[in-house]
Formats: sequence, C-alpha cells, structure tokens
Amino acid sequence: MAKAKELPRFEVGDAVAWSSQARGCHLEKHGTVRAVIAAGVDSRAYFDVFRRESSLYKVQSGCETNVPRSVDSYIVEVQRLSKSGKPVKSHIYFPLTSALRRT
Repeated sequence: MAKAKELPRFEVGDAVAWSSQARGCHLEKHGTVRAVIAAGVDSRAYFDVFRRESSLYKVQSGCETNVPRSVDSYIVEVQRLSKSGKPVKSHIYFPLTSALRRT
C-alpha cells in the first residue's frame, strides 16, 4: 500500500505560494496565511470576517464552500499594488493545501 503524501502545515503569518490557472493563464500567487481552518470545519464564518472589511479585502469568487475540507486548510491574503505601486484592496484566496508551499 502506498503511503499518503504528508501535507504541509502553516501558521498565521507564514509566507506561501501556489500556482493557479484561469482562462488559459498560468499564474504564480504569493501571499500570507491569514487563517488556519481545521479539518471538518465550515469555512464560511471565516470569510464573513473578511467581507465585513470590504474596503480592505476582496474575497475571490468560489472560495467559500459549505462542505468542510477533510484536511487543515488556509485562507491566504495576496496584497495587490496599483500601477503606481501603492497598496490597494488585498485579495483573499482559499487554495488547496496540497498546492501550497512555503516561500
């Protein structure tokens, strides 16, 4: 029997990266862990906190699910910059734990 791959573990404040793909574009995203969600826990309440601060954060569509994940998961903030280099609204993501790596 093959041994299951051990998933990475992170803490709030850890810098992480992952690859994503949308509309035929492959992107490398870099961000900071903002919340750790234990396996089996509904993530929606966590996202509500970020939505209440809508002037600071944009929660990416498709992040929330009413089906808890079977492994510990992480909410990640990706800081965005304007064309002039000034910080603008951060984006909030819920990447698969298996895709994350420490940077």
